[in-house]
Amino acid sequence: MTALPYAGLTVAVVLFLVGMKLTRIVDEVYRMLAATRQAMATIRAPDLDDEEKEVLVQRAAVRMFGFFFSITIKAVLILAVSAGVAALGIPLGLYQADTLADAAVDPYFLIATTVVVILLWKVLK
Repeated sequence: MTALPYAGLTVAVVLFLVGMKLTRIVDEVYRMLAATRQAMATIRAPDLDDEEKEVLVQRAAVRMFGFFFSITIKAVLILAVSAGVAALGIPLGLYQADTLADAAVDPYFLIATTVVVILLWKVLK
């Protein structure tokens, strides 16, 4: 197997990482988790009556749905662009689809890519 499928996958992984950073999707996940914690605190608040809790929890639910929708759309777009770039090598004749699939599940590639992505994520933070 040539190195071209690995190169295509590496570019796709780098694009995925850059997309995650540019869209700040992880920050959005943290904001959604904060909204969830706030809603849970509201439910447990002894100083609020049930109607106040209901209003506050419904507002939090709307915010959380907005976060979910935004995160999902961003993730789908990031994945589509990354996968599209990797797949672009197929019609360009750089490699075959089965070669790309084989490279994508190569355990050495997966381990190396995981380590590199974790290190890059820490560096780019």
